[in-house]
Amino acid sequence: MKLHRIVIVPGALLGLVYVVGYLELLRRHTNVQECEHRDTEHTAVMQRKKLNDEQLVSSTNYETEVNQLVDIFREKVATLKKKHIWSELHPFPRCTGKEKKALDMCNDTAACKNPLPAADSLENIRNILTPVTKLQEGALGRIKDVFNIQERRKYAFVTAASADHFDESQEMIMTLDKYIFPHLSNYSFYYYDMGLNRSQVKLLQQYGRAEIKRYPFDLLPDRFSYLKCYTWKPVVIQAHFDHAEYTFWLDASGRFDKGNLREMFDLLKETGVLLSPWPKYPFAQHCSKHMFSYFNTEACHFSVYHESEANVIMLHNQPFTRRLIMDPWVSRAVDPNCLCHPGATDLFSCNFSIRKYGKCHRSPWLELLQMSDMAKATWLVLPQMTDMPKATWLVLLQMSDMPKATWLVLLQMSDMPKATWLVLLQMTDMPKATWLVLLQMSDMPKATWLVLLQMSGMPKAPL
Repeated sequence: MKLHRIVIVPGALLGLVYVVGYLELLRRHTNVQECEHRDTEHTAVMQRKKLNDEQLVSSTNYETEVNQLVDIFREKVATLKKKHIWSELHPFPRCTGKEKKALDMCNDTAACKNPLPAADSLENIRNILTPVTKLQEGALGRIKDVFNIQERRKYAFVTAASADHFDESQEMIMTLDKYIFPHLSNYSFYYYDMGLNRSQVKLLQQYGRAEIKRYPFDLLPDRFSYLKCYTWKPVVIQAHFDHAEYTFWLDASGRFDKGNLREMFDLLKETGVLLSPWPKYPFAQHCSKHMFSYFNTEACHFSVYHESEANVIMLHNQPFTRRLIMDPWVSRAVDPNCLCHPGATDLFSCNFSIRKYGKCHRSPWLELLQMSDMAKATWLVLPQMTDMPKATWLVLLQMSDMPKATWLVLLQMSDMPKATWLVLLQMTDMPKATWLVLLQMSDMPKATWLVLLQMSGMPKAPL
């Protein structure tokens, strides 16, 4: 049986055609009554008081029950092994110090000063819980209360976007409508407004299936408003986690494809959490040294691990997920000395030409530039080709024969004049027959189509 495939854009382009203006198309072809903008939530937010660090962060560490969590961890591992879901890490050769390429993986544990404790040991579980011990007792509950989630559902789908990612999120919504929602009942879809404009909010209201909520930045410490640190993400996921059996986080770039829903949910129930892997980029090089020190460990112990993407996160509500994944993750975001620690913003730029632990602290857009096969000089040319909606770039990405890594850079461009479409089409090496799809999605007068079609050399019969 085939599981539902998760498609990440731009992380993995798997052939989905981007639908520009999906919500606008729904508005045009359905008799949805237009809703008035509801300010009741905003009023309720204004009545609640802003949290400060004195309510969240403790000046002294407090002890948490570790023995019980060790038992939960061991039970989970035993279950996964029994059901043949557990897999061992692929062995890597020992590091020699002569490795040149940044992406060459090797086992560097011999260089570590201290041994890595066993995964199911009290010491390791205590290290995992480090951020939890640095918070005030009840801090996680106070953070969750800020979001004021009342209803309970079996399935909760949660996303968030600002105005510049709204178009991209429409295909995410389309894949939910096509592949997921028709097969479920008792679900909710939450869309957090992180800076949408009025017309975008209006389209979401007319869509009718999403509960639109303002992200409560004004009730959280100011550092949560710095979006590039991503401290805002785990706290909003946690807010919904205890109100659903299954919680799904989707970035605007997340996609579902068709597959077997039952198998996906069964697997998620066994594992507790599913992420989309990124089996190429070295975790130890892309995480700051401060983070390893914070968790009482060393980067060399993690030399054989790749990154995982957080574009799509699937969670099942069970003690393992809540206590050993969500609580530590949310606590990392709340502690100002962890996920967005002092100096973290200076490490957003990542140099892929050097091999060094802690050389950067995960800034996705800058990394996309480094990942490309383009000469850096080309990066300066691309911004000059502005004025195509970002949504349109995704169509070009998925239809081109260019290396996908190169196109990751193009995703950052926007608003290209329609007159330059022909240049792009010629660059893509895409089958000429697919030009018509792009033309249909453009705003150019249809009278100008003939010029482009004549230049394409496309047989007239298919038209």
